[in-house]
Amino acid sequence: MQDKIVSPHLICLSEHHLKTYEITKFSINNYKIAASFCREGVSKGGICIMARHNIHFTTIDLLKFCRERIFDICAIEVNSESKKIIVGCVYRSPSGDVAQFLKSLEATLSYLYKFPVTLILCGDLNINYLLGTPYKKRLDNIMKSFNLSQIIDFPTKITNNTVTLIDYVFLDTTLVKKVISYPHINGLSDHDAQIVILDSFMINCHKNISKKNGSFS
Repeated sequence: MQDKIVSPHLICLSEHHLKTYEITKFSINNYKIAASFCREGVSKGGICIMARHNIHFTTIDLLKFCRERIFDICAIEVNSESKKIIVGCVYRSPSGDVAQFLKSLEATLSYLYKFPVTLILCGDLNINYLLGTPYKKRLDNIMKSFNLSQIIDFPTKITNNTVTLIDYVFLDTTLVKKVISYPHINGLSDHDAQIVILDSFMINCHKNISKKNGSFS
């Protein structure tokens, strides 16, 4: 991910498998943890958002919505030149109850949309977008109610026996002039990374400035 070709403003990771005391020690050169959720009662899972060191962000407290093995989520707010943007990362364990996950997802989106912001949500939901299952349709309906569309159009996990699209990026495409997305094979996971370039959002960068609190505005 981190080379001369790929150096994103933000990196969203799912299934980092770290506890809270471990995530504080985790780092990638020129990036810092901007938001995270760690499972303390069970193993594996967990998500985080990493921001380049010059990105100005506010961490959003979504802990009350998280449920281990059901719903992992974290989010930050970043400022662009013209609008405020919330970037969220979400993960659903394949063994978790899908109906409960979707209920938690809808409640979290309702909370976030109380504020005049633009939302970008990504993550591993373990619902195959290549199949028209009832849960996929339910997920689509929830996202469309918040004007969010899924923009990844290629498989994100390919094995000897299966081809699935279970890692997504949702956003309001009416607010974006041009979207470029493509897979990035990183050799670190059985999932390919998704690189997304949005030409309508110019994130404000500052030198080593960050703010963290329990709310956002």
